[in-house]
Amino acid sequence: FAWIGTISLISSVMMIGIICIIAFYTKEQVKTHDDNDDIIGPLIFILIFILTSIMLFIIVLLSFKLSNLLYKNRNTMIRTL
Repeated sequence: FAWIGTISLISSVMMIGIICIIAFYTKEQVKTHDDNDDIIGPLIFILIFILTSIMLFIIVLLSFKLSNLLYKNRNTMIRTL
């Protein structure tokens, strides 16, 4: 079940990032000279996507380390019994 959750989290974050990048470039194509302040919104979404991706990467690494520790402890407990 951990693999299914990891794959679904990664795919959802990547889908949100792709939507944010498409929204940014679409906004840039239709941009006129008097709406320079509207660029901040898409940049915030891209920043949120990058931060979420980094956090997701850290969570996945920590979960794999935790699963390895649990697996090692389980083998030790089985040997001592």
